[in-house]
Amino acid sequence: MLSAARGSSYTRDLLRMKLELALSRITRSAYFTGFWFAALMGTGCQTYAPKPPDLRAHHEAWIDRHPSSDEIKRFADALLEGGTVAVSESPDGRLTVDQAEIVALLFNADLRLARARAGIAQASADYSGLWDDPVLSVGLERMLSSGPHPWMAMTSVGFTLPISGRLEIEKQRATAAHHAALYAIYEQEWQIRVGVRRAWIAWSAAMLKRDVTLDFLDGLDRIVDIVTQKEQVGELARVQGRLFHIEHAQRRNQLRDIEGEVGEHELALRQLLGLSPTADISPAPQIGVDRPTDASEASVTIREQSPRLRTLLAEYDTTERGLELAIRRQYPDLTISPGYNYEDGTNRLLFGLSLPLPIFNRNQQQVAEATAEREQALAVLETTYESLMIEYAMAEVRLGAIQDQYDRMRSTIIPMVDLQYEEARRIAELGEVDTLLLLDTLRRQYETKLELIELEAKRSTAIVRMRELLGPPQDDAIAYGIRGHDASQKERLK
Repeated sequence: MLSAARGSSYTRDLLRMKLELALSRITRSAYFTGFWFAALMGTGCQTYAPKPPDLRAHHEAWIDRHPSSDEIKRFADALLEGGTVAVSESPDGRLTVDQAEIVALLFNADLRLARARAGIAQASADYSGLWDDPVLSVGLERMLSSGPHPWMAMTSVGFTLPISGRLEIEKQRATAAHHAALYAIYEQEWQIRVGVRRAWIAWSAAMLKRDVTLDFLDGLDRIVDIVTQKEQVGELARVQGRLFHIEHAQRRNQLRDIEGEVGEHELALRQLLGLSPTADISPAPQIGVDRPTDASEASVTIREQSPRLRTLLAEYDTTERGLELAIRRQYPDLTISPGYNYEDGTNRLLFGLSLPLPIFNRNQQQVAEATAEREQALAVLETTYESLMIEYAMAEVRLGAIQDQYDRMRSTIIPMVDLQYEEARRIAELGEVDTLLLLDTLRRQYETKLELIELEAKRSTAIVRMRELLGPPQDDAIAYGIRGHDASQKERLK
């Protein structure tokens, strides 16, 4: 019994020793490979760093923004360096509309969001086309039947060799998508600049309306003084004189409404500029806009300069690269798997190859979808060009009608109304007051001036619309979003 127990114990110890020896041989290579694999992963992987938002600090920075800050000056110098665009300055140092465009390019909230989104496309372009990470595989087996070497182990590292060339195409597609994002920013920058012009016109028109109303009230005050004197001496019935007091009260109430419009338009302008409601911007009113000089060949100008077409062309290039990538993915990549094997007490080196055969799938679905996407992008580009041409023709017709009204107002109606007012005022000063005639003359003069301001605002807005459709000049230095990316595209749009 004792001998049998000792024999059984010896057998167990022998099996344990064999097992430990086998496992040590099995795991030696796997441990060595895993060690270096873990070391590579540790050196190549990034660590997470939290970045909590601080709205209090952002609020303080937002409040401190100012059009004359050093940040704006540096940004303006960077934009205009080597450019041919002259930014006009107000003689009294107030903010001009040209300067406001630069402020909006830096601080506008929509542009900051667009640039943040473009950062995603840039990150994709920077790290696209990289090789797939190698794959470490470890296998362990034990034979259930008895034998001197029941344990088997295998470890290998698989590498995919991109012999199809798809990685380069992936890089090109990601770069094209990044360029499309930059052109989208360029288009949005132009829209913001145009929006600043429109907001500036609306604010300036409201300011002029307020000034005209104040002048009207001053003139009406002088007439009311005359009327009051006539009432006191009995030369004018009180019921007639009351009409002027009613008119004065109504226009004073109207002035409050116009002042509200001025405040609303100024806040809208501040929002476009990315400034706080309390920022001191001191804008200089400007309602007039010069008509584009290159409108005679609108089709060529739109094709060469339209930010919308340039964005769509960049998106079309992205679909081209997408189709090329889908076709290139039909071709297989080679996977090699060098490794180590322990079996039957012997150590072996392994080398495996795998290559998918493009027989059944051949990535046909992605190729068909990419082809359809390219056709859709081309259709969008062509139909958008047609729409831009039609919209430009409509803008020309609208401007022509407004210009006719504006010219007739300045050449005919305004002089007649001013003459009528001067004659009625002189008659009133001589003591012959025709109440209804004088009051009607005052109203017509005031309303005519307001109408002239409205026509000037509509005329300027129509011109801005034409400029929007034509796009910024090719030598425009304020092309922040696409610097260095648009030389070849200009040739394709001609």
